Amino acid sequence: MKVILLLASLILSLQANAQSDLQIPKDSALSLSREQPKFAITYFESFANTFSTNLEGNFLYGLAEIHYAAGSPMDSVDKYFLLSYEKHKELRQDSLAFEALLQNGISHRRAGLYNKARTYYEDAVNFAKEIDNPLLEAEGTNALGVALYYRGESVEALKCYLKAMKVYENLDLPSKLAKSYNNIGIIYKVFNNYDLAIEYYEKSLQIRIANNLRNQNAPYFNLNELHHFIGDHEKAITYSKNALRKAIDAKNEDWEIDVTRSLVKDYQYLLDFDSMKINIDKFNKMIAGQKYMEVIGLKMLANYYLQIEKPYKTLSALDSAYQTFVDEDDLNNIEWSHIYYGDAYQQLKKHQKAIRNYEKALSLAKGENFNPMIRLALERLHIAHEKAGDFKTAYHSLNALRLAQDSTYNESKASIAGGMEARMDLLEEENRNILLEKDAEVQSITIQNQRTTIGLISIIFIGTFVIGFLTYRQQKIKKKLAESELRVTEENQKRMKVELDHKNGEIVNLAMQITSKNEWFEEVKKNLEHLKRSNPQAKEYKDTKDILTLNESITKDRNEFEAHIQQVCEGFFSNLSHLYPDISMSDKRLAALLRLELSSKDISTVLNISPKSVDMSRYRLRKKMGLDSKSNLVEVLQSI
Repeated sequence: MKVILLLASLILSLQANAQSDLQIPKDSALSLSREQPKFAITYFESFANTFSTNLEGNFLYGLAEIHYAAGSPMDSVDKYFLLSYEKHKELRQDSLAFEALLQNGISHRRAGLYNKARTYYEDAVNFAKEIDNPLLEAEGTNALGVALYYRGESVEALKCYLKAMKVYENLDLPSKLAKSYNNIGIIYKVFNNYDLAIEYYEKSLQIRIANNLRNQNAPYFNLNELHHFIGDHEKAITYSKNALRKAIDAKNEDWEIDVTRSLVKDYQYLLDFDSMKINIDKFNKMIAGQKYMEVIGLKMLANYYLQIEKPYKTLSALDSAYQTFVDEDDLNNIEWSHIYYGDAYQQLKKHQKAIRNYEKALSLAKGENFNPMIRLALERLHIAHEKAGDFKTAYHSLNALRLAQDSTYNESKASIAGGMEARMDLLEEENRNILLEKDAEVQSITIQNQRTTIGLISIIFIGTFVIGFLTYRQQKIKKKLAESELRVTEENQKRMKVELDHKNGEIVNLAMQITSKNEWFEEVKKNLEHLKRSNPQAKEYKDTKDILTLNESITKDRNEFEAHIQQVCEGFFSNLSHLYPDISMSDKRLAALLRLELSSKDISTVLNISPKSVDMSRYRLRKKMGLDSKSNLVEVLQSI
């Protein structure tokens, strides 16, 4: 409501300047915004539609902000931001036009509309390029990275963050650079590269401290969370304590509240439940009167009672908080509430109630594909079923947990490979820029030499000497530049080859795992058939067959292997399509496996076809590539 009132005041002020003969009584308008915000929007919108040709872009921008603050449909927010952009662009108010596009993207991102947000961020970047403003281009690129991160496109997000970071470094903008470092750290944590994540978080923190920037909470929190994640709980709590001292010195109450909440988690990891309770009480005292934060405090209290094994108090605290989480559609806290409910019922040995709550948490986590919560719920379900004596269902939960962990591991490996690819792409781009700069330098020297020659042409002997000297100097510079460029190129090629060999090695290992697992399954099946023929009613046959069925995950392995091949061999596939346009996707996958020198037997296992089909596919591939009988197919593929 405060935002609406402030923006309403801005609109009235702008309107008074632009339309002095049609002023709206200020007190009445503010009262209207306070009493009936929806009606106020309609009132101002009607005014805007009537006099839009004479209104400033700021008026339209303000209307967009009012709609967003009041929870209007995003179409209305979109409409006025775009009108503001067009008006500012018409008046050549470039920075304001850019801001309208950027803020439109931010509004859509906060509303969870990441595709539309990405579109507006890209429009903002293109507009900044049109007006040749590197800083605005970096701002748009950084914002685009945020949208890509929320869409799960971490590799592309990293590319955006790194590009923006270069601009902020060149322009020496500490606050923006600190934010950029923090964003890059978040991506490296996604890639499981914890050393690099810590390095960038620390860079962000040191810049904020050195420049006395107000917002220092983000890197402190990220460093604390990451050290807990890797098991260094003592190091984690030092970041919280340092952050608390900074918050108190800065007299920043909001920051102090956040740090106190973090300390509750720190002391839980350290099993210091007395200190945990002290900080919960401190938190509740600080947020008194803030309804939703009080509910968060109840959830923390429920967790504390779990740690000291007082399940009835846990249930009471959760009952007081749960409905608010549902009303606010706070999915994360709803999921955690069900985990806590389940833990409390476990302590009370009410296993079926615990199982129902864990299953609810699992269902919600699957709906949003939130892997950490999926794994946590499956782990709890395994324990609960085991304690309830249902060992078969416990085994199902354990097997599902193993598959979820395997899937997450493979996703992480693919992300690491993608991160390497992103850095290689940026390195190549930087090298191209260096070469362009060197070419420009050589051209500049050449032009300078020509001017000198023209100026000294009247003095023949001296001129000849100068020309010879400058020509020699130019050739020497070119030679040094060529040698330097050659060294850079060779080093980059060596580095890229090592990384490519590493990724290809991972593919071969995955293929061998699939082959090995397939051979194992076939051997077990043969033994089972033999057992079935000798004693069809044998209990061992039925039990073993059930276990075999539960563990036959080779199809999933193949799918994950195919996804890994698709990502790692993207460049190879592109070159293959360019050289042989008629080649199909199945031909590309076969070519990638042949290129790694896998046998026909291994390829047939990975692709789930017969060895004979592999040979036929090889023949068709050779035909499409126009190779004669003397050409070695594998060598040709390895040369691409």
